[in-house]
Amino acid sequence: MLKKLISTSFILLLIGCSNKAVIDLPDSQRDAKSYAIAYQTTVQSFQGIVGENYEVDDFTRGAQAWYRGDIKTSIANIRDQLYNQLQDSDLYAFRSGVVFAGELQNNFSRLNQNCWSLLNKPSLTQGIYDAMRDLRRDRVREENDPYLTAGTEQFLQNCRK
Repeated sequence: MLKKLISTSFILLLIGCSNKAVIDLPDSQRDAKSYAIAYQTTVQSFQGIVGENYEVDDFTRGAQAWYRGDIKTSIANIRDQLYNQLQDSDLYAFRSGVVFAGELQNNFSRLNQNCWSLLNKPSLTQGIYDAMRDLRRDRVREENDPYLTAGTEQFLQNCRK
């Protein structure tokens, strides 16, 4: 009986932990330009690819790990692992998130020297996470959403050559 109770408790604990958001920045802590450009870039990159079973949390954890500096392997090596090894869907999603975040960083850095340093990494992660969750539900924000439009304009003002 005790063994059954412990097993049930453990399963409920796992279920409770799995519903926790990867990142949940309050609106007051979000940098509009970082959030908007990450959200819109993610939607443009993954529209039609992300379905209801896509491992959105693992993808976002991969991006988050890249932005925190937790990943010490090059993007090229991770890309090789992503495309040349059999792997579970959660590991595939995590590696995809790392590659996406690394490529995003590379692209922003090429816009001008200071662009990447002007962006807030938690806000980028939040934008990616929200976009992926919206794509999974097939309910992305409108292209002319005022918050996204204002944030994108701020980004362009700061990052144009």
